[in-house]
Amino acid sequence: MQLEPGILDNALSVMPLWVLGIAIVLACLVMRVFGTAIFHWRQRRVPEGVLKATSEAEGYIVPAILGLLAFVLGLTYSLALDRYDTRRVLVGQEANAINTAYLRADLLDEPESARLRSLLREYAHTRVAPRGRWDEAMEAQLVRSKELRQTIWREARQAIYPFRESELGSYLVDAINTTINTGVEREMAGNAHIPTRIIDNMFFYLMAASAILGYMLGQEKPLRRHSAFLLIVLFAFTIVLILDIDQPRSGTVIVPQGPMEDLVAQMDRDAAAESRAATLPAIRNPLR
Repeated sequence: MQLEPGILDNALSVMPLWVLGIAIVLACLVMRVFGTAIFHWRQRRVPEGVLKATSEAEGYIVPAILGLLAFVLGLTYSLALDRYDTRRVLVGQEANAINTAYLRADLLDEPESARLRSLLREYAHTRVAPRGRWDEAMEAQLVRSKELRQTIWREARQAIYPFRESELGSYLVDAINTTINTGVEREMAGNAHIPTRIIDNMFFYLMAASAILGYMLGQEKPLRRHSAFLLIVLFAFTIVLILDIDQPRSGTVIVPQGPMEDLVAQMDRDAAAESRAATLPAIRNPLR
């Protein structure tokens, strides 16, 4: 079952991340002004002595509110980093899996070896996402990689069928299975996000904290109120950073593609070297 998009998810679908950050800061400012307005309204209707005693008791609320908000943000930030690290590790694991299958395919006889290695090389090209932005080209690339998985499996099954009970057949099947499974795991990790309910609750908690802070500091000096609001702004930018890390297809925090890019470059060099070696006899024949 697919989760319904949350408030911030819907906002991200219609505006850039930096615009959403500014919108969150402005929302915090509005809530702080709202809290300050409630304080002044209550100040005009409650006796001064009662208001002073109440304010002293309420003074313990601000550290508790901000501390809980920091805890929630830190926990959510940790979840986003865990997902980012999982995506980063899977890039290296998939590169290793493809490279292992590519090397073991070289043990096959021709022309099965050349066909399978050519498919694996094309598949590796479709697994590189250097731009980190999801568009129509990336969608077409993903569709092509899924098609190549089926083609690679059919080609591998046909190539190893004559010696399917040998160790070479077992090793090659294991390498192809690992390549396909790791690719699927990587795609699943790219679609894994922090639950929208957690993100929305964190946003509403920030709004409530801004309003409470505006209420509690309603009679303080402007410099102190502005300093406290700066803390709320930092909390807001932390939420934006969490959303950025949690959006691998649209965020600015891009998963490094170094292992996959290095593998593709090595495969291309191998293909170029094989192509040059194949043309050497044709060049030498006229001289005989």
